[in-house]
Amino acid sequence: MSQPPTTPPPTPRSALDPFNCACDAPHSNNSDAVDQSGHCYALSLLCPVAAGLPTDSSRAAVDSGQAAEEPTDSPVTVYRLPHELLLRVFLELEHGTVLAIVPLVCSWWRAVSRDIPAIVLDLTLLPRAAGFRRASNDQRAEMITGVVRRFPRAEIVLNASGYADLSDTFVAAVAAQCPRLSGVMLRECTALTVAAVDALATHCPRMTAVDLGYCVVTDAAIVALLTRLPRLKRLNAERVADITNPDIATAVEHRHTIRSPRINAGGAAGILRGVAEESDVPPLPPPPPPRGLPLTAINLSKCELLSNQFVLALAQHCTRLTSVTLDWCTTLLDASIITLTEQCSQLTEISLRGNQLLTDDCVEALARNCPNLAAVLIGWIWMLTDKSVLTLAAKCSRLTTVDLSGCASITDVGIVALAQTSPHLAIVSINWCGGVTDVGVVALAENCPLLQSLSLTNCHSLTDTSSTALAKHCPLLTAEKVAGLGFRGVSADTMRNPIRPLWV
Repeated sequence: MSQPPTTPPPTPRSALDPFNCACDAPHSNNSDAVDQSGHCYALSLLCPVAAGLPTDSSRAAVDSGQAAEEPTDSPVTVYRLPHELLLRVFLELEHGTVLAIVPLVCSWWRAVSRDIPAIVLDLTLLPRAAGFRRASNDQRAEMITGVVRRFPRAEIVLNASGYADLSDTFVAAVAAQCPRLSGVMLRECTALTVAAVDALATHCPRMTAVDLGYCVVTDAAIVALLTRLPRLKRLNAERVADITNPDIATAVEHRHTIRSPRINAGGAAGILRGVAEESDVPPLPPPPPPRGLPLTAINLSKCELLSNQFVLALAQHCTRLTSVTLDWCTTLLDASIITLTEQCSQLTEISLRGNQLLTDDCVEALARNCPNLAAVLIGWIWMLTDKSVLTLAAKCSRLTTVDLSGCASITDVGIVALAQTSPHLAIVSINWCGGVTDVGVVALAENCPLLQSLSLTNCHSLTDTSSTALAKHCPLLTAEKVAGLGFRGVSADTMRNPIRPLWV
């Protein structure tokens, strides 16, 4: 007599129904989330119960000293990683993923994500970015603060560049709710005024970087940043037309007063003075001189009203500068730039493009005083000659980026000397340098194998010899990274040189 068919025991609902799983991880609404064996595989690291992994409750039991049963043959997955390793994994993810997905996976991931040390809050990458753009400024501030609350220990960098309709109230609300802001980028936020900058300086004392490029602010905003942000290191005020001559000296004095308050003569200082007179004790030493600002990078490009007095004050009080950008500040003279290079000898990057009043004397002083220069952008200064380039070649052997565009008096003499003494050159721009021929370009190709970008627009004397040498000696250089070759004197066949297939 045949045995009746054995009915398999019912599978627990928590294993069959992804909507009734015992873990707190999100599951898919698709029925395919349950396989034939009755296990939820909405990702094993999202469903620890279905994968036989410890849940948040079991982790809490272990932390409290209670015994917890764990499978002995369970596979090692991301969910089983310890706190430190899982945090390292999160740090390798894109900021958008960390912001939008990681805290919502489960309470364990949410708890680990709270220890992320820093995040970049880019408004263009937020979920439903289109909705963010359509929202009012008050709604935007609520969205930002809601995201920031998920990361109570992280330093926040806010990028709101390009939002021309952001108001002072938005910046004030975000600054008040996010005192851990360490950097803010408000480039092209043209509706902002000094009130927004004042709110940032008041509520966010940890800020180290501020970008106000193309904003409508005045000297008062720059002084507020310099006086009230003791950690400020990077300031970008590109094309802020109303900046003329911020009082840096006053800012330094103000910061020194905050850090080392002086006692008035009628207080303890007077008592000490009287004791010193009676006991022949040497008088108190004078107060230390004011310390300079901690700025390491400043960008004031296209501030056409910027004065030479400001550059002199910058040189006197900001001696830690390593990067200075003063493009198209058309009133600058040699004397102010020479003083800047003498006081800021740690400069590694400087950009002075378009300052037509500068001469070879300025570049020679720059090369003598700043031997660690890696990037020198001095294009469109018409009075420069080979004398400047020869001095750079002799004094600055660590150059990686050079822009000499528009310097029509520069010839092969300067380019050859630069190529022979700067083997680390990676980016070179010599557009509109009619005196440069195949001799200079071949010297660059043979002596600078690390070249990655070369601009030669309107160098009419170049021929196939230049492109052949570049294709032969510069493996990192592709046709897309060579501007100018092929327009005059260089044939299309040479641009497809078989020596380097990348040139196709």
